[in-house]
Amino acid sequence: MVFLAGAILLIVVNQLLGYGKEFQPLNTPWFVWAILLWTFFFLIHLINVFLLGSFMNKAWEQKQLDRLVAKQKKRIEKLHQQVEKEYPLPAQNSTRTSPPANTSTDSSL
Repeated sequence: MVFLAGAILLIVVNQLLGYGKEFQPLNTPWFVWAILLWTFFFLIHLINVFLLGSFMNKAWEQKQLDRLVAKQKKRIEKLHQQVEKEYPLPAQNSTRTSPPANTSTDSSL
């Protein structure tokens, strides 16, 4: 509907109001070229929505996202193992059971 209303508006602006009557590339009124260009983009949009939209819908997008997340998790795990191998944490002393007692006598804190 918007396409048809816009095309009619372009024709009215050119034919009835005389806007751009002198501009005629290839001896064709400018509104014809504008409508043809708009038609081309409209057809590309229709193809994208109705044909390609069925192939790359939300389910496909979610599947691809899950695949990429799994791949990233594998990579993170591999990097984590490499870091643990190259920079191991020091062994913890198991004889120490509690932190040292605070020997401060200042009770005003």
